[in-house]
Amino acid sequence: MVRIIDEGSHFDVPIARVWELIQLHGDKLSDIHPDAQHPQAEKVSENQRVVNYTLEMNGQKIPVRLRTTMLPPLAQILEHLGGPLAGSQVISYYTPKGNRTAVTVVADFESPMLTPPQLEAAAHQFLDIGFDQDTVYLKRMA
Repeated sequence: MVRIIDEGSHFDVPIARVWELIQLHGDKLSDIHPDAQHPQAEKVSENQRVVNYTLEMNGQKIPVRLRTTMLPPLAQILEHLGGPLAGSQVISYYTPKGNRTAVTVVADFESPMLTPPQLEAAAHQFLDIGFDQDTVYLKRMA
């Protein structure tokens, strides 16, 4: 297992805009995250979805299954149900700071198919790419 705690990130938009983005992930996942191909989202409850998509890694198409739980305006929880990070859990906390929103991430990453060094790299890559793509999309929403 790899635990990551990141307390230093922020979005340059108010928290209401961050929650608009989070909700758009259900309908526009591949627009926000282009590497998530052929997404299908199933609404499980008012605040929970199960999302399936295909991820291309090293020329192979890998199915990914996530459960997302939204607890606005406090947090979002991602649970990796299938794919290279199956068993991983990511909690993102959002704190309003005027026209900015602080983001704190606490995550435990696991993998049925990656070695410990590969898992460490994949965990950081998952978080970094996701945050960067969210930031780009937030700018497009402005």
